[in-house]
Amino acid sequence: MYLRDRFSGSGTLDLKGYIATWDGSKAGTLLYSSGVQTMNAAATLQEFAFAPNIAVTPGQEYVAFLSISDLPEQSDSTFRMPVSGNTIPGLFVFMNNGTNFGDLFVNGWSQGFLGDNDVWLKVDFNGNAVPEPATWAMMIAGFGLAGAGMRRRAVKVAFA
Repeated sequence: MYLRDRFSGSGTLDLKGYIATWDGSKAGTLLYSSGVQTMNAAATLQEFAFAPNIAVTPGQEYVAFLSISDLPEQSDSTFRMPVSGNTIPGLFVFMNNGTNFGDLFVNGWSQGFLGDNDVWLKVDFNGNAVPEPATWAMMIAGFGLAGAGMRRRAVKVAFA
């Protein structure tokens, strides 16, 4: 996620990044909370990168957001988020919840503030690796050898 251009205030701004499930109007289950990151005092374009390493479910909606509400009180500052045309599905949603972090999960958020624009968000999805053919061959050979070894150890029963 990105912030830029100080609109008002001075100094740095501490914030945290979060990912939660989205129920269509508010955050649901909190899946990730980052460490504190600081918006630079110069208010130039700054990326807030997080590595949550969470599993996502196809069809489930999620919300990624930055917040200061779970941190000690800070001086007032307003920054802009860079936007571009409507290129990805989803909505820009937001909530001005002051210092009450719990409100994010109880009260409905606002949406449509940016019209059809998208904020800058970069996401990398890394799925589970698919084994290479050589790995499959070694695994099958290993099972074959294990099976052969077990067959040779079979106990023969003789009836008198």
